[in-house]
Amino acid sequence: MFRPALTLAVDDAERRWIAEIGNQDLPGPIWCVFPHPEVAVYVSDDLAGFLRVLRERTCGGEVGAWLRDLAAQARTVWSRRHVLAIRPHQAHRLDRAIRGWLTTLPCDAYVYDLRAHTEARGWPYGVVGPSGRHYRCGRELIFAVAGLPAQGWRAPHPRARVASIPSGPANAEVSFAVETARGRPGPRITPERPTRWTFSGRTSSDPPSPPAQRAQTRALQLRPCA
Repeated sequence: MFRPALTLAVDDAERRWIAEIGNQDLPGPIWCVFPHPEVAVYVSDDLAGFLRVLRERTCGGEVGAWLRDLAAQARTVWSRRHVLAIRPHQAHRLDRAIRGWLTTLPCDAYVYDLRAHTEARGWPYGVVGPSGRHYRCGRELIFAVAGLPAQGWRAPHPRARVASIPSGPANAEVSFAVETARGRPGPRITPERPTRWTFSGRTSSDPPSPPAQRAQTRALQLRPCA
């Protein structure tokens, strides 16, 4: 996606700093590619701007804070990877300039538009895992990924809490079902003498009923609810 590009450095945290090589006078844009999370953060427009920022941070003793800020941006982009993703048919309605490129994308693609200057500006390239297919609209800051969602894409999110059910005789069964589903132990049946309840009130431990009474019990059991 960044070819042709020049690798400026690979730091101790395995972040790769690269500069794209194009038709500009100076290489750029400058990217910081994080291995975890798998996000490429936009750092600077060109190499001159990157070196200027690096010199200012170094002279001011703020390199550590600057790197932490970039890491925070990468985490923000990764946490918002669902929100930032756009389907090709949605982007087709929003931007006429890239409609031709959008028609070449597969139907399962997700588009990420980085042209706007935002506080956290990056591309979650690993959103569909190592088997994903990557696309780019020329040299524009518009990327796309396609493929089956990886486990990172399906990371669980906090679920909404279910409102508490008011107590009362009419809601006893419902409350019991909800509490049992939450992991609360329900009533145990003794394994030695399993009990089978019928509408007639007779258990499996009672003596058998006459045939006529059993037929009447079955008829009662099969009656539809009112």
